[in-house]
Amino acid sequence: MTPSLSKFRVASGKGRADFVFSSPEVFAARHPAVAEGATKAGAAALVVATRSLSAAKKALGERAVVTEKAVVVPAKAANGVGLVFVKA
Repeated sequence: MTPSLSKFRVASGKGRADFVFSSPEVFAARHPAVAEGATKAGAAALVVATRSLSAAKKALGERAVVTEKAVVVPAKAANGVGLVFVKA
């Protein structure tokens, strides 16, 4: 576990994704489009690396929110769990 002042990162194994737990404020600052529609108890997001952000945007259709570095589906449009697609 790697703690910081406002989040914890927990490794899940070699070649696997880490779990990152953060305060609602840190989460909203890092992923504002995802946090939209999150509950007061917090939010969950799955961050996926992709070779093509444009393909992700096309597949997601009108739910997609394009940011400077990602294509996002806000929590309110994804059953409470935000999706973040970033360039691999």
